[in-house]
Amino acid sequence: MRKSCLLPVTLVALLCALFPVVPAAASAADPTPPVTTCDAPSGWQSAPFTVHFTASDAESGVAVTWAAIDDGPLLEVGGPAGASVDIPAPADHSFDGVHTLIYYSADAAGNSEVAHSIEVRVDTMGPRTSVRAAVGYKGRAITLRYSVGDRLSPDVAAVTLAPPIAREMRRLLWELSAPEAAGWIRGLDPRPGAYTLWKGRVLRLFGARVKKSEGSLGDPGTVLRLTPQGLEIACGQGSVTVEALQLAGHKRLLAADFLRGQPLIGQMLE
Repeated sequence: MRKSCLLPVTLVALLCALFPVVPAAASAADPTPPVTTCDAPSGWQSAPFTVHFTASDAESGVAVTWAAIDDGPLLEVGGPAGASVDIPAPADHSFDGVHTLIYYSADAAGNSEVAHSIEVRVDTMGPRTSVRAAVGYKGRAITLRYSVGDRLSPDVAAVTLAPPIAREMRRLLWELSAPEAAGWIRGLDPRPGAYTLWKGRVLRLFGARVKKSEGSLGDPGTVLRLTPQGLEIACGQGSVTVEALQLAGHKRLLAADFLRGQPLIGQMLE
């Protein structure tokens, strides 16, 4: 009897050794990879932007998100708290074009999802517009034909006609910074031309550049000195040089030639 009772116990021990019982925690292993989405814009972008990734895993949880741009290295860009990638858009247009963004996530159990691939588009150059006018006569309507082209994003919605430049819009405000004042003059050069007032007379300005000023500057609008680049004039911040000037009713002259007949140095332009 005693011998017969020991036999089942021995068999049970042997079976347990050959086929161990798996703990409940191990039997609930996570076999499912995470799922990752992103908010990358679909159209062309002209400024830097950020692509955000959202990864989810209902079992072991998200561990890490990886991403790469074009043929660049795969980088860890985030984890459970979120992930993102900054897409540059430098002013020198060096990153313009269509780029491939690859991304995927892995969970705490070691599962990795299949990598996703999307395109991001960067275009920092504006379209080019040309216009051709049919031959017409004064007092008659003529037709203007516009041609618009863009190297990267060719789908130009429409040509927007700028309003006529009123005379008061051409007058330069010397309280502007030097880059703003120089841009104002260049934008209206050669026609219709930016202007200022000198002793109540209209004085048109051409060929402006931002000047790296040395020494003290006067009040905005003060004519400072003649430089090899032109006539230096103080602005709200910094100064500009003007290559040529033209008084109303007179011809356009280089700054050095203009000063031979008009003593502008030290004068105030309004």
